[in-house]
Amino acid sequence: MKTTLNIQHLGKSFGDQTVLKDINLSLEAGKIYGIEGYNGSGKSVLFKCICGLMIPDKGYLFDIMRKVGLDPDSKKPVDKYSLGMKQRLGIAQAIMGNPSILILDEPMNGLDKQGVEDMRNLFFEMKKQGKLILLASHNKYDMEMLCDERFEIEKGELKKI
Repeated sequence: MKTTLNIQHLGKSFGDQTVLKDINLSLEAGKIYGIEGYNGSGKSVLFKCICGLMIPDKGYLFDIMRKVGLDPDSKKPVDKYSLGMKQRLGIAQAIMGNPSILILDEPMNGLDKQGVEDMRNLFFEMKKQGKLILLASHNKYDMEMLCDERFEIEKGELKKI
């Protein structure tokens, strides 16, 4: 199956605090992947880097951004983007979120029992449609039930579970 998202040697720091260290990950369409970790472990930072909302300090993301004419290696903050660049970023997010890739940070948070069941069914249906789904959650039961592969971020490092 074709790899849809490839991350190589991704790193991100805030001041002297390293949040992501040398993250390497290849994800394929038609699978559900889970990212687990404690609050502050870097899950959301990783997702923001993948979506282009945060620029990594090092490494490469072979994602959607190049398809819409943005440079993923640029260090320019999003709030400094021109209107056209912001529009391109919005398109990149739409491309990633709707047709082929879903990146969901704590998608079950705040849902009642029926809502959780509906979301699980939706994710399985989307997987059958060949979507790549990347989830972050604190709920190990959901992660074990939904994910084809699971990873954990701890001290900035990504490890397969």
